[in-house]
Amino acid sequence: MDNLADPLRHIRDYNDEMTISQVIRYFERQGIFFTKPMIQGYVRAGVLPQPKERRYYTRGHMVLLALIDILRKGYTSEEIKRLFGVLGMCSGAGSDNSEEMLTIYEAYTALTKEVLAAMNGLSVKLAMNSEAADAGAIDGGGPVDFLVPAALMTGSVMLKEAAEKILSGRESPRAADTDEKAFEGISDLT
Repeated sequence: MDNLADPLRHIRDYNDEMTISQVIRYFERQGIFFTKPMIQGYVRAGVLPQPKERRYYTRGHMVLLALIDILRKGYTSEEIKRLFGVLGMCSGAGSDNSEEMLTIYEAYTALTKEVLAAMNGLSVKLAMNSEAADAGAIDGGGPVDFLVPAALMTGSVMLKEAAEKILSGRESPRAADTDEKAFEGISDLT
């Protein structure tokens, strides 16, 4: 990912059966910090499937931990567990299918790059359109200091709500189903 370093870029070079200490060291080298109790807590809570033979973590576990690292910044463990449940990962189904998980992760990173590029494009448009209004700023704070973060925060809430609707089965994940009224205020600014 452009804005996010891909913590799994070298994962195929590693054994598919790693101990928890090896997993922790791998992620530490990527600048991601997990502790043994954290990982074990994710397993106990059902966010991560049980390790193989109750000891070994696979590349599939590594994919899920990389996703947990990103998602835990904005979602609870229960929300992450629910997302992983779509793949049957929490129950342990598929935990041995590391290649399939890596393929899913690669598709996830490609889609995430597209979403980040779209969000970056929106923030640039917002900043450019609000620079004129920012000229009269008092004490260094102005409309651009509010508009860009406010629009991005609103967008993130709307995306979280859309994800919730998809996961709950109340709405299909088609773009055509998007509530256009929710985006009216943002599109007026661009």
